[in-house]
Amino acid sequence: MILFELPGPDFIVENWHHIFITYIVPIEVALVLIEEVSHFYLKKINFKTLLKEAFLYTGISLISRGVYYLYIMFIFGPLVRFFKDIQFFSFHSNSIFYWVACFIVLDCCSYWVHRLEHHNKYMWSLHDCHHSSERFHLLLRIRGNNLKPLNNIPYKLIFILFGMHPVVIEVCTRVNKTYQFIPHFSYLINLGPFEHILQTPRNHIVHHAYNGKYLNKNFGATFIIWDKLFGTYQKYDPEYELKIGTLSGSPGYNPFYVYFRGIIELFTPKNNKKEFKKVA
Repeated sequence: MILFELPGPDFIVENWHHIFITYIVPIEVALVLIEEVSHFYLKKINFKTLLKEAFLYTGISLISRGVYYLYIMFIFGPLVRFFKDIQFFSFHSNSIFYWVACFIVLDCCSYWVHRLEHHNKYMWSLHDCHHSSERFHLLLRIRGNNLKPLNNIPYKLIFILFGMHPVVIEVCTRVNKTYQFIPHFSYLINLGPFEHILQTPRNHIVHHAYNGKYLNKNFGATFIIWDKLFGTYQKYDPEYELKIGTLSGSPGYNPFYVYFRGIIELFTPKNNKKEFKKVA
């Protein structure tokens, strides 16, 4: 008998959608509404801009959903099936220790991929969408290109090859993405000891700034400890000026252009290696 046993991965996946829609989405929607209304009330954003952003994020959500389904059906799904058929080992996937170990290992890999995305123009082209906003707020979690998982495919396939259950990888990824909603909260509440372990709003706003000592820092997804271990940690300084976005400037409010700007710029003459370093 295995102590601390969790339901199998298939059971969790089958129920994840119900859990997400029933419990997580209402909380996220409520927090977004509170944040946006408070920004409007405090005159951090005007009504015209609020409407433009509503149109922008609705468009990005629709594009993202379509791109994600295409990615799963035609890229990740077939590759997972192929690699699962030839995997060298198969580990028990119901132990809580197995799940925690997988989550930590995947989070570490996510750190390294994220770091590479800021130093490689091809990988950055799929990440630019997330950073192109000049406003730091909760909706940034959905401001991302769903082709970005292409950057994660190599290490995920290697883990599948060496016995990690593909559904465990997907569940851990979803939990990780769900957590990343929290660090985008614009009110930088000090979370005490958690600031030293987790990615928090105070840690993550540093990552979204592109000026001075803040450039290319704090890449961790769930844990900030990877940045401390590998030399990319920068503590938030309330006295230091924050410039949110990228040196490319705001892409505007056209959801299609915001979503694909990074890819479009790959094919423009100005986007050589020298200029890329200035942008990312």
